[in-house]
Amino acid sequence: MNNPIWISTATQCPDASPGSDEVGADLWQEVGLLASSEADLVQHVQRRLGLRSTAPRSAKGYLAAYPASPWVADVLSRYPGLQHGSGAADAPDRFWLAVDVTSGAATPRFLVGVKQARLTTLQRRPPEAHPGLIEPTVPLPISLPAAGGQVFR
Repeated sequence: MNNPIWISTATQCPDASPGSDEVGADLWQEVGLLASSEADLVQHVQRRLGLRSTAPRSAKGYLAAYPASPWVADVLSRYPGLQHGSGAADAPDRFWLAVDVTSGAATPRFLVGVKQARLTTLQRRPPEAHPGLIEPTVPLPISLPAAGGQVFR
């Protein structure tokens, strides 16, 4: 499971699906992957898809981010320690996060966070980038807040 991650920095969550021709789709940008090694986040996706009945209380983990993405480059320039697991404890940045659960299908399906995600600081060290990826990634620690026990809608 290396699902594409899209984010939007819009104040309100865009109604349009990322990558579509709908009005508002340009508010989304693909910024990286949800790696299968991020068990907490993956379990929340699986719970929303009905593949498991429970998920961890915490919805925190590392986003495998593309450094060439304009948003990622901006975040890394403002928080240089972020890719090493520190430096974002009080970051005011909030963003909508969408996970492509079909991962490249002709008609993608997205799960969108119920609330805005944020950059954070995690206690565990960042994972190593997968050596087989064509585009290198950097780890960005994120936190997804829940509402009503759900992280995604």
